[in-house]
Amino acid sequence: LSNTSSPAQTTLDRLRTKLGFDESCFCGAVTSGEEAARHIRNVYGNDPSKIKKFVWCTWDVTNENVPDPTAFLELCGPNVVPTVDVTEADFVVAHGSGAIRGEDQVIRSMGSFLDDGNLNQGTPI
Repeated sequence: LSNTSSPAQTTLDRLRTKLGFDESCFCGAVTSGEEAARHIRNVYGNDPSKIKKFVWCTWDVTNENVPDPTAFLELCGPNVVPTVDVTEADFVVAHGSGAIRGEDQVIRSMGSFLDDGNLNQGTPI
């Protein structure tokens, strides 16, 4: 059981590759990220005729110390898409604090927010 925003498989992979744990010591994982994605898919992601958009505060993929956040997005469902425009958003996901991601790989930095809580250097939401 983990409070990471990453999906379960990503977390298991990181335990092995980044932290050196023997994968045979784990029978699985439950993460808050996987549960959040499951909730989003169940509430918003099952009706392909209705696109749902969300403001996605997540990790900056240029930071090598964080997992690729797109694994989370894939679990949310095919009709759930990120946007950087709050006027389009149906909901907000606080998945990380490095960037705001939108459609077509649009990524807006949140500046030094992760280090100091200051959004003055990043893109305002």
